[in-house]
Amino acid sequence: MSVWNAFDLGILLLFVTYYVLRLYGILMPDVEKHKIASMAYDVLASTAVLLFPRLFSVLDHYRYFSQLLIAFRMMAMDLVAILVLIIIACSGFFVAFTLSFSVHLNAAGAAYALFQMLMG
Repeated sequence: MSVWNAFDLGILLLFVTYYVLRLYGILMPDVEKHKIASMAYDVLASTAVLLFPRLFSVLDHYRYFSQLLIAFRMMAMDLVAILVLIIIACSGFFVAFTLSFSVHLNAAGAAYALFQMLMG
């Protein structure tokens, strides 16, 4: 499966989600009809995140861009591995802070403090 097929599947999944939410908002006689319709449009707007990189598929036929794409894929795999390590470390600190400082700090406060430390 190429990189562009993964983007296409993501775009298709978001379009199907939009379609289902839109149909639910139209067909169901519900009080929250406007909230579902708003959520459907939010899903449709988030499709742009995947549509913009899909524009680069035109450049895939050029020699140097395909090499750049291979390097980008390797960097993305390294990023995922590091994010998994960060999540494991932060979850350990979250449990430690929540259990040890439970008198002064609740779970939400510990999570916020860890988020502040993680973001610098």
